[in-house]
Amino acid sequence: MYQESFFLKMSLSVVAVLISSIILLLYYSKKISLIEAIVYSFATQTYSIPFVGATITTFFLVTFFLSIDELFFLIKNNIKIKKLFLWLFLLPVISVIFTIGFYFLSPQPYQYIVSTISFFLTPFLFYIKTFAPFFLIGNKVYRYFKTSSVNKFILSVQKVILVSCCIATMQMLIDPYIINKEIKELLGIKMLYQGYEGRSIRLQAFFMEPKLFSAFIGLSIPVLLKNKKYFIAIFAIIIGILTRSQTFIVILLLCFICFIIFKNQKYIRQQILYSLLLIIGIFFLISQFQQPMISYFHASKGSVFYNFILERAIDRYRDNELDLENNNEVLGMPLQKDLELPVYKFFAENPVLLLFGYGPGFSQFLPPKYFEDVPFKYDQKLKGGQAQHMNMRWFYYIAEFGLIIFLFFFFILTSVQFTSDFNRTYYSYMWLIFFFNEIDYFLIIFYVFAIAALLKPSANHNEVLLTT
Repeated sequence: MYQESFFLKMSLSVVAVLISSIILLLYYSKKISLIEAIVYSFATQTYSIPFVGATITTFFLVTFFLSIDELFFLIKNNIKIKKLFLWLFLLPVISVIFTIGFYFLSPQPYQYIVSTISFFLTPFLFYIKTFAPFFLIGNKVYRYFKTSSVNKFILSVQKVILVSCCIATMQMLIDPYIINKEIKELLGIKMLYQGYEGRSIRLQAFFMEPKLFSAFIGLSIPVLLKNKKYFIAIFAIIIGILTRSQTFIVILLLCFICFIIFKNQKYIRQQILYSLLLIIGIFFLISQFQQPMISYFHASKGSVFYNFILERAIDRYRDNELDLENNNEVLGMPLQKDLELPVYKFFAENPVLLLFGYGPGFSQFLPPKYFEDVPFKYDQKLKGGQAQHMNMRWFYYIAEFGLIIFLFFFFILTSVQFTSDFNRTYYSYMWLIFFFNEIDYFLIIFYVFAIAALLKPSANHNEVLLTT
């Protein structure tokens, strides 16, 4: 695995701080809107501060700063929080209490704890770093709804996707001519996703990873087609395929299911669940006939179609052939062995914890035995202290908070109504992408858009969503 030098870490850190500072400066000087600041920082997450952690990206720096700013606003104006939002904010505490209680009664699931102090501090750090910013950013978007509308979001997405696709194309063209790996990293060409055995790189522009880039492209497709930007849509789809992310193909299928098959469904929850059931059914069908399908498509190995669309998906299913004892399929979907699969194994052995999760942030205390099939992860777990990252966000929040709390959040966040059929369907589509990838903030922003369209806040930026 490629090791970053001190020079590269320092350079990435400087660029991350510089980009974050420019975005915040443009926002506070009113050159860009709040939505643009969030979208632009989301699209430049390839730059982080490695000395602190890989998740301390430009997006984290911008959203965290905006969250602190909003917190000071709420304190200064002595805002009292609505009971609904207070309950939503405190819900994960139930999971924390359950986890700690379970730890004292039956410590076996958490028997590998490097630091007891770290164990008890973890939920507080989770609230500060991850959970509280959702509420604070959501409230800020509500206050600035007049300048942060759905149209502003759509225009920002269109602008970013065109620029990002051009950047990705540039990366693909210059990659063969750049030998220095550190220069490649600084240009957003991550060595982790570098081509091997003569294959091309996986495109990611300045996003954190190809999978996240493909999710954002997926978000842009309905927007581009609605606004008749057909050339940009085709360009984006081609770049999406070149990310070589199997999730992108799934997202395209979800787009068809949501906007074509169930477009007349008037209720958000039904639209989400019907679409999800259909896509899971497709996965089950593929799983049942995977052997003849793999044999059939393997004959086309080496073709462009195979290399860019089928290869990684087939490799996921072929893992089961090579390791019959560790089947990685759940609901017909092959889980990644270094991300979701170890967590699934943990819950398979501790099903009672599925009700309230293993606790917010407690993934870093999962025993190393669940990572034995992933050597580099296993070594990291032996050292302790590394949280388990998961792309599939429904699964992530069920694992963190538990099924009961997740369903409560799902019910609240899908109870909104949209005045536009497109916006309603697009929100459902977001939930489906959210099943597979990390678009948490965009989901919250659209939820706030729906509430703001109903309540119509004033333009003085002092009317808040959280107030009683």
